[in-house]
Amino acid sequence: MFELATKFRRMVERCGPVIMIPQKTRLVFMVRMRFAGYTARRSALRVSLILERRLPPDPRLELIETYGTYTHGHYFRIESPRQLDATMQQWIREAYDRGRQKNFERRGRSARRKADVE
Repeated sequence: MFELATKFRRMVERCGPVIMIPQKTRLVFMVRMRFAGYTARRSALRVSLILERRLPPDPRLELIETYGTYTHGHYFRIESPRQLDATMQQWIREAYDRGRQKNFERRGRSARRKADVE
């Protein structure tokens, strides 16, 4: 499990500066908001990513929870280092951009979705 967790952490850090927040049963990553995390299980790593869209079906994907129009939690079961591939890196990058609120702009004390983003 340590090898998987280390590889995932490095993939997240490749996106840019992050804040790691250890919690009781998991580790989460944050920029302006939380965007990724993992929980170590006996036989796998349960990876979570917050994305603005729902991903297509993937064998690693266990669950998608929708929290709002542009907020979808994706939960993956990672059992081998091969599953942390280039596709997963792209999804982590997308989640990192969500964590930076790349598609949002500040208006006073709140953030609003930019009008020109689909």
